[in-house]
Amino acid sequence: MPVNNNKIDMIAILKARKNLNRGTWITTCGISMNPLIPQGSKVYINPVASGIRVGDVVVFGLEGNLLIHRVVRLYTENSSVYYQTKGDNVFYLDPVINESNIMGCVEKIHTTPSDGAIFALHNGILARVIAGISLFEGKIHRLSCSEVLFIRPMLICMKYILKSLILMCSYLMKMKSERHCTRGMTNGV
Repeated sequence: MPVNNNKIDMIAILKARKNLNRGTWITTCGISMNPLIPQGSKVYINPVASGIRVGDVVVFGLEGNLLIHRVVRLYTENSSVYYQTKGDNVFYLDPVINESNIMGCVEKIHTTPSDGAIFALHNGILARVIAGISLFEGKIHRLSCSEVLFIRPMLICMKYILKSLILMCSYLMKMKSERHCTRGMTNGV
């Protein structure tokens, strides 16, 4: 999900706040994390340095863009940690990134300015289920773009079924989190 600010300035600001270990609120644009993070939501970014797990929603810089996507896989190579990310509402997997690309984790989401509700984002079992299905969906999408004609319709159907499961789980995650939401905005939102 792209972020609604001057991209280069926002990346520099988030890097500086990460170095100071200070979180910040930013406003999103785009629909790649719907329904969990609708377009125009404010998200609180916690500048974590380590401990990112599969299922976490992270903010990262990639090719001059600032994105908010879910970690669907992580692995270690030559003592470096690498992350595979993907938006809940898109079919493709993002390029693999390393820890230096990550500005922080989404910790809180404010989706509706009219009621002032904020809900905390927790990486529970549902987040990891979404990540697993999302990773599989990304692999099916890649296959559906390259496979022979007679298999392609089945793969396309399969990826839409997986997308439905992801969106349903994301919606359930949002509903569960909103039950425990707080009223009123803090930290300058």
